[in-house]
Amino acid sequence: MMPLSLCLMVMMVVIVAPPAATQVIFGGRCPVQNVVQNFNAAGYLGKWYEIEKYFTIFEVGGRCITATYYDLGTMIGVLNQQTSVFGNKVTSIQGQAQFVNPASREAKLSVTFGNSIFGMLSAGNNGNYWVLDTDYFNYAIVWACQDITFANAQFLWILMRQQKPDPQLLYYVKTVIRQRGLDVSRLQVTDQTNCF
Repeated sequence: MMPLSLCLMVMMVVIVAPPAATQVIFGGRCPVQNVVQNFNAAGYLGKWYEIEKYFTIFEVGGRCITATYYDLGTMIGVLNQQTSVFGNKVTSIQGQAQFVNPASREAKLSVTFGNSIFGMLSAGNNGNYWVLDTDYFNYAIVWACQDITFANAQFLWILMRQQKPDPQLLYYVKTVIRQRGLDVSRLQVTDQTNCF
């Protein structure tokens, strides 16, 4: 069980932290990034395991993190799940994703989770879920960035179809991330062991 003082501290951070404080902060404006063109939403559906990510406040204490995407007709359903390291309780949140510009079919999506901490990153006009690269069968690189005064706040996720991916595939994905000018040293490994 989590000590009361730690629980209160985590709750205060969650309540008072501005959106930018919940992500990794970098100097300057958001870097220009290309996304997947002619995005195959149907091929992207299904379960993905979070392998590594930039720090995110809403995943503190989470392990066995997954994202499952499903067809909602004109939108994509989103089910995010994680197991708490404090008691092994599985929690989940559901949302919806839609293309920022459906006619373009580029992988810039706007994901909403209603009134939750997951909705803290504003989707704005450019979306808050960009698929930078994917082969649909093995890996996906997902990124979001928000400009703030004299800096930018970024999310970055490495998602895989396998809970324990091939190390060579992970090396390849990190190489792609590096080539895009993103900082792989800030990635944190997501614990995917002893999952239900």
